[in-house]
Amino acid sequence: MKRNLYTFLCWIVLLPAVSAQSLYEYYAPGKQRRQYTEWLNQKGATISERWYLGAEGFLRTDKSTLDNSFNGLIQTNKVVGVGGSVLLGYSYRDRWAFEGGYARSPIHTYLEVNNSPYSFHLKNGNNALLLRARRLLLATNKIKKGSGLWVSAGAWLVPKSGEVRSSTAFRGYDFAYQAHPMRSDNWMLTPPASVKERTTGLAELGLEYSFRLSDWVELGLFGRQNWGLGKALTSTMVYSDKTQAQVATIHANGQGTSVGMAIRYTYTAKRKAVSSRSMFDLQGKGLRKF
Repeated sequence: MKRNLYTFLCWIVLLPAVSAQSLYEYYAPGKQRRQYTEWLNQKGATISERWYLGAEGFLRTDKSTLDNSFNGLIQTNKVVGVGGSVLLGYSYRDRWAFEGGYARSPIHTYLEVNNSPYSFHLKNGNNALLLRARRLLLATNKIKKGSGLWVSAGAWLVPKSGEVRSSTAFRGYDFAYQAHPMRSDNWMLTPPASVKERTTGLAELGLEYSFRLSDWVELGLFGRQNWGLGKALTSTMVYSDKTQAQVATIHANGQGTSVGMAIRYTYTAKRKAVSSRSMFDLQGKGLRKF
């Protein structure tokens, strides 16, 4: 019983790879497998399906929105952060590709007090799940299929990860209002000590130039634009003096741009002979007659 169960589990694990490749490809040593792949390409066989693993690294910018600047006292600005993702993908005829995976790319809020060294930088829990579709627009290499310009569209799910607290230890400062040098009243600014976040999402659209280093390895350079589908981070600040108190709210939804590099490794592929070729075109030269 144990032997039968073990055999069944082995077949489940190995079946995708064996079914996607020929027996010769699967069991041949690495050098012979590469020679066999080159021979297939020369004789007109093309890769109809791929399964690949991918990794991305990128620089991403996002900007929060502020509903009250306290008469120019505070402002928000773009934040540049480093992100990355790991993906599992499927490619059909090197023209369509669908991939999904995990991304680590935080959403930020950034606030600075004008004419002072003080700034407040908060971010969410970094985690996101993504799905993406890619389509080849312009092929640049007829031999290495898939090389060229791709367009992509996707969606991100940004889960809620609890409350995020500021890394700063202070609550406020008292000093003269530099925007009005004739004014002698002091004011106090209470910085955002914490933010509340909720599950939200992002939509993306991008362009990528991809080229194949080999039949198994692909490198891509991309640029993408993100749009927030909801408010991921929300925090408030309070400004008060002797006569009044005002409240400002800062929101972040992840809207911004990213540029980076992707590398993909094909771990299994299925080949198909070109239909315009006859099976007799695949055999070698005939015997010389004497």
